[in-house]
Amino acid sequence: KLRRGFAAYERNTGTAHPFNKFPEVIERAAEPATGSLLLSGSEFSDYWFGLITIGSQPFTVVIDTGTSELVVPSIKCGNNCKGHRRYDPKKSHTAQDLSKTFNIQAVSGETISGEQYTDGIGIGGLKAPKQTFGAATEYSFDMTHFQADGIMGMGFKESSALKAPSVFQTLVQGRVVVDSVFGLKLSKSGSELFLGGLNHALFVGDITWLSLVAPAAWAIIFDDISVAGHQVVGRTKAIFSTGSAQIIGTPAGIANLFTKIKGAKPSSRYGGGVYTIPCNFNTPISITLGGKQFVISPSSFVRHTETFNECIANAVAHSNLPNGAVWLLGDAVLRNMYTVWDVGNRRIGFATLKS
Repeated sequence: KLRRGFAAYERNTGTAHPFNKFPEVIERAAEPATGSLLLSGSEFSDYWFGLITIGSQPFTVVIDTGTSELVVPSIKCGNNCKGHRRYDPKKSHTAQDLSKTFNIQAVSGETISGEQYTDGIGIGGLKAPKQTFGAATEYSFDMTHFQADGIMGMGFKESSALKAPSVFQTLVQGRVVVDSVFGLKLSKSGSELFLGGLNHALFVGDITWLSLVAPAAWAIIFDDISVAGHQVVGRTKAIFSTGSAQIIGTPAGIANLFTKIKGAKPSSRYGGGVYTIPCNFNTPISITLGGKQFVISPSSFVRHTETFNECIANAVAHSNLPNGAVWLLGDAVLRNMYTVWDVGNRRIGFATLKS
């Protein structure tokens, strides 16, 4: 009743109720719940994004298990943020300027920098109070063709450039959610981030659990990757990241994978570990996790058309991945299974998608 009364007062007067000075306490008084956020895929299914609010301002954000920070463009951001929503703290009575800056550098070398704030985050029908996030004033790259406004990391505080819990960790710590897990389905249709539990309607059979092998990353050890029934990679440490479209592995491992695919060859245009494959590619590829085999569909292994009959493959070579990982497994793998990310017990669960 208090929340409804304060909300009605603010709608009618345009200002916060004078007694509503501790909204985070009121939010915690609510019963723990689950939430659901519908996701959309980018043009080439490179990433998946959904709509959240910061204060009362809406933003689309990429759901990224490979990072831990929530970052959106600042009202101070220039032409690089053209066409995107920008956070204005003056439009939120719950905004707090932390008088701190941040700088994030990606593996690719791109950088994002700006200022830190706290504000309330609305996501999937839930509210994360006083969430620390970054309002970016500078991007080293052009954001124009990036479909989402920002990025919402689903990782851990230990790896955060802001030294702050992720949005989901804030929900867990505030007992906003029923359980410390979230479920993900990534697909051309029906994609969903389920907060505080898992959506049993989206998968069948048992969940295969694997414990994390890094203290601050969604990293596990997979059993093997096979092509046409031939093992090309054995037991290997890998980070699972929804923020990447690709399978990224060692130069030797990736080269071995493509020797088993007829017509595959290094890209003469891109080089640097990029390969092309026939666009009608249908060679069986699978990954084994905790003794359970999951098929990687041909459609998720093809990135985009390079020529009339050649396509860029969704697997590339890289020799320097973070957190000591040898491989990084992105959406090319994750689109083929339902995943459960257990923050409390530091493990990932894998299940067969319901067809």
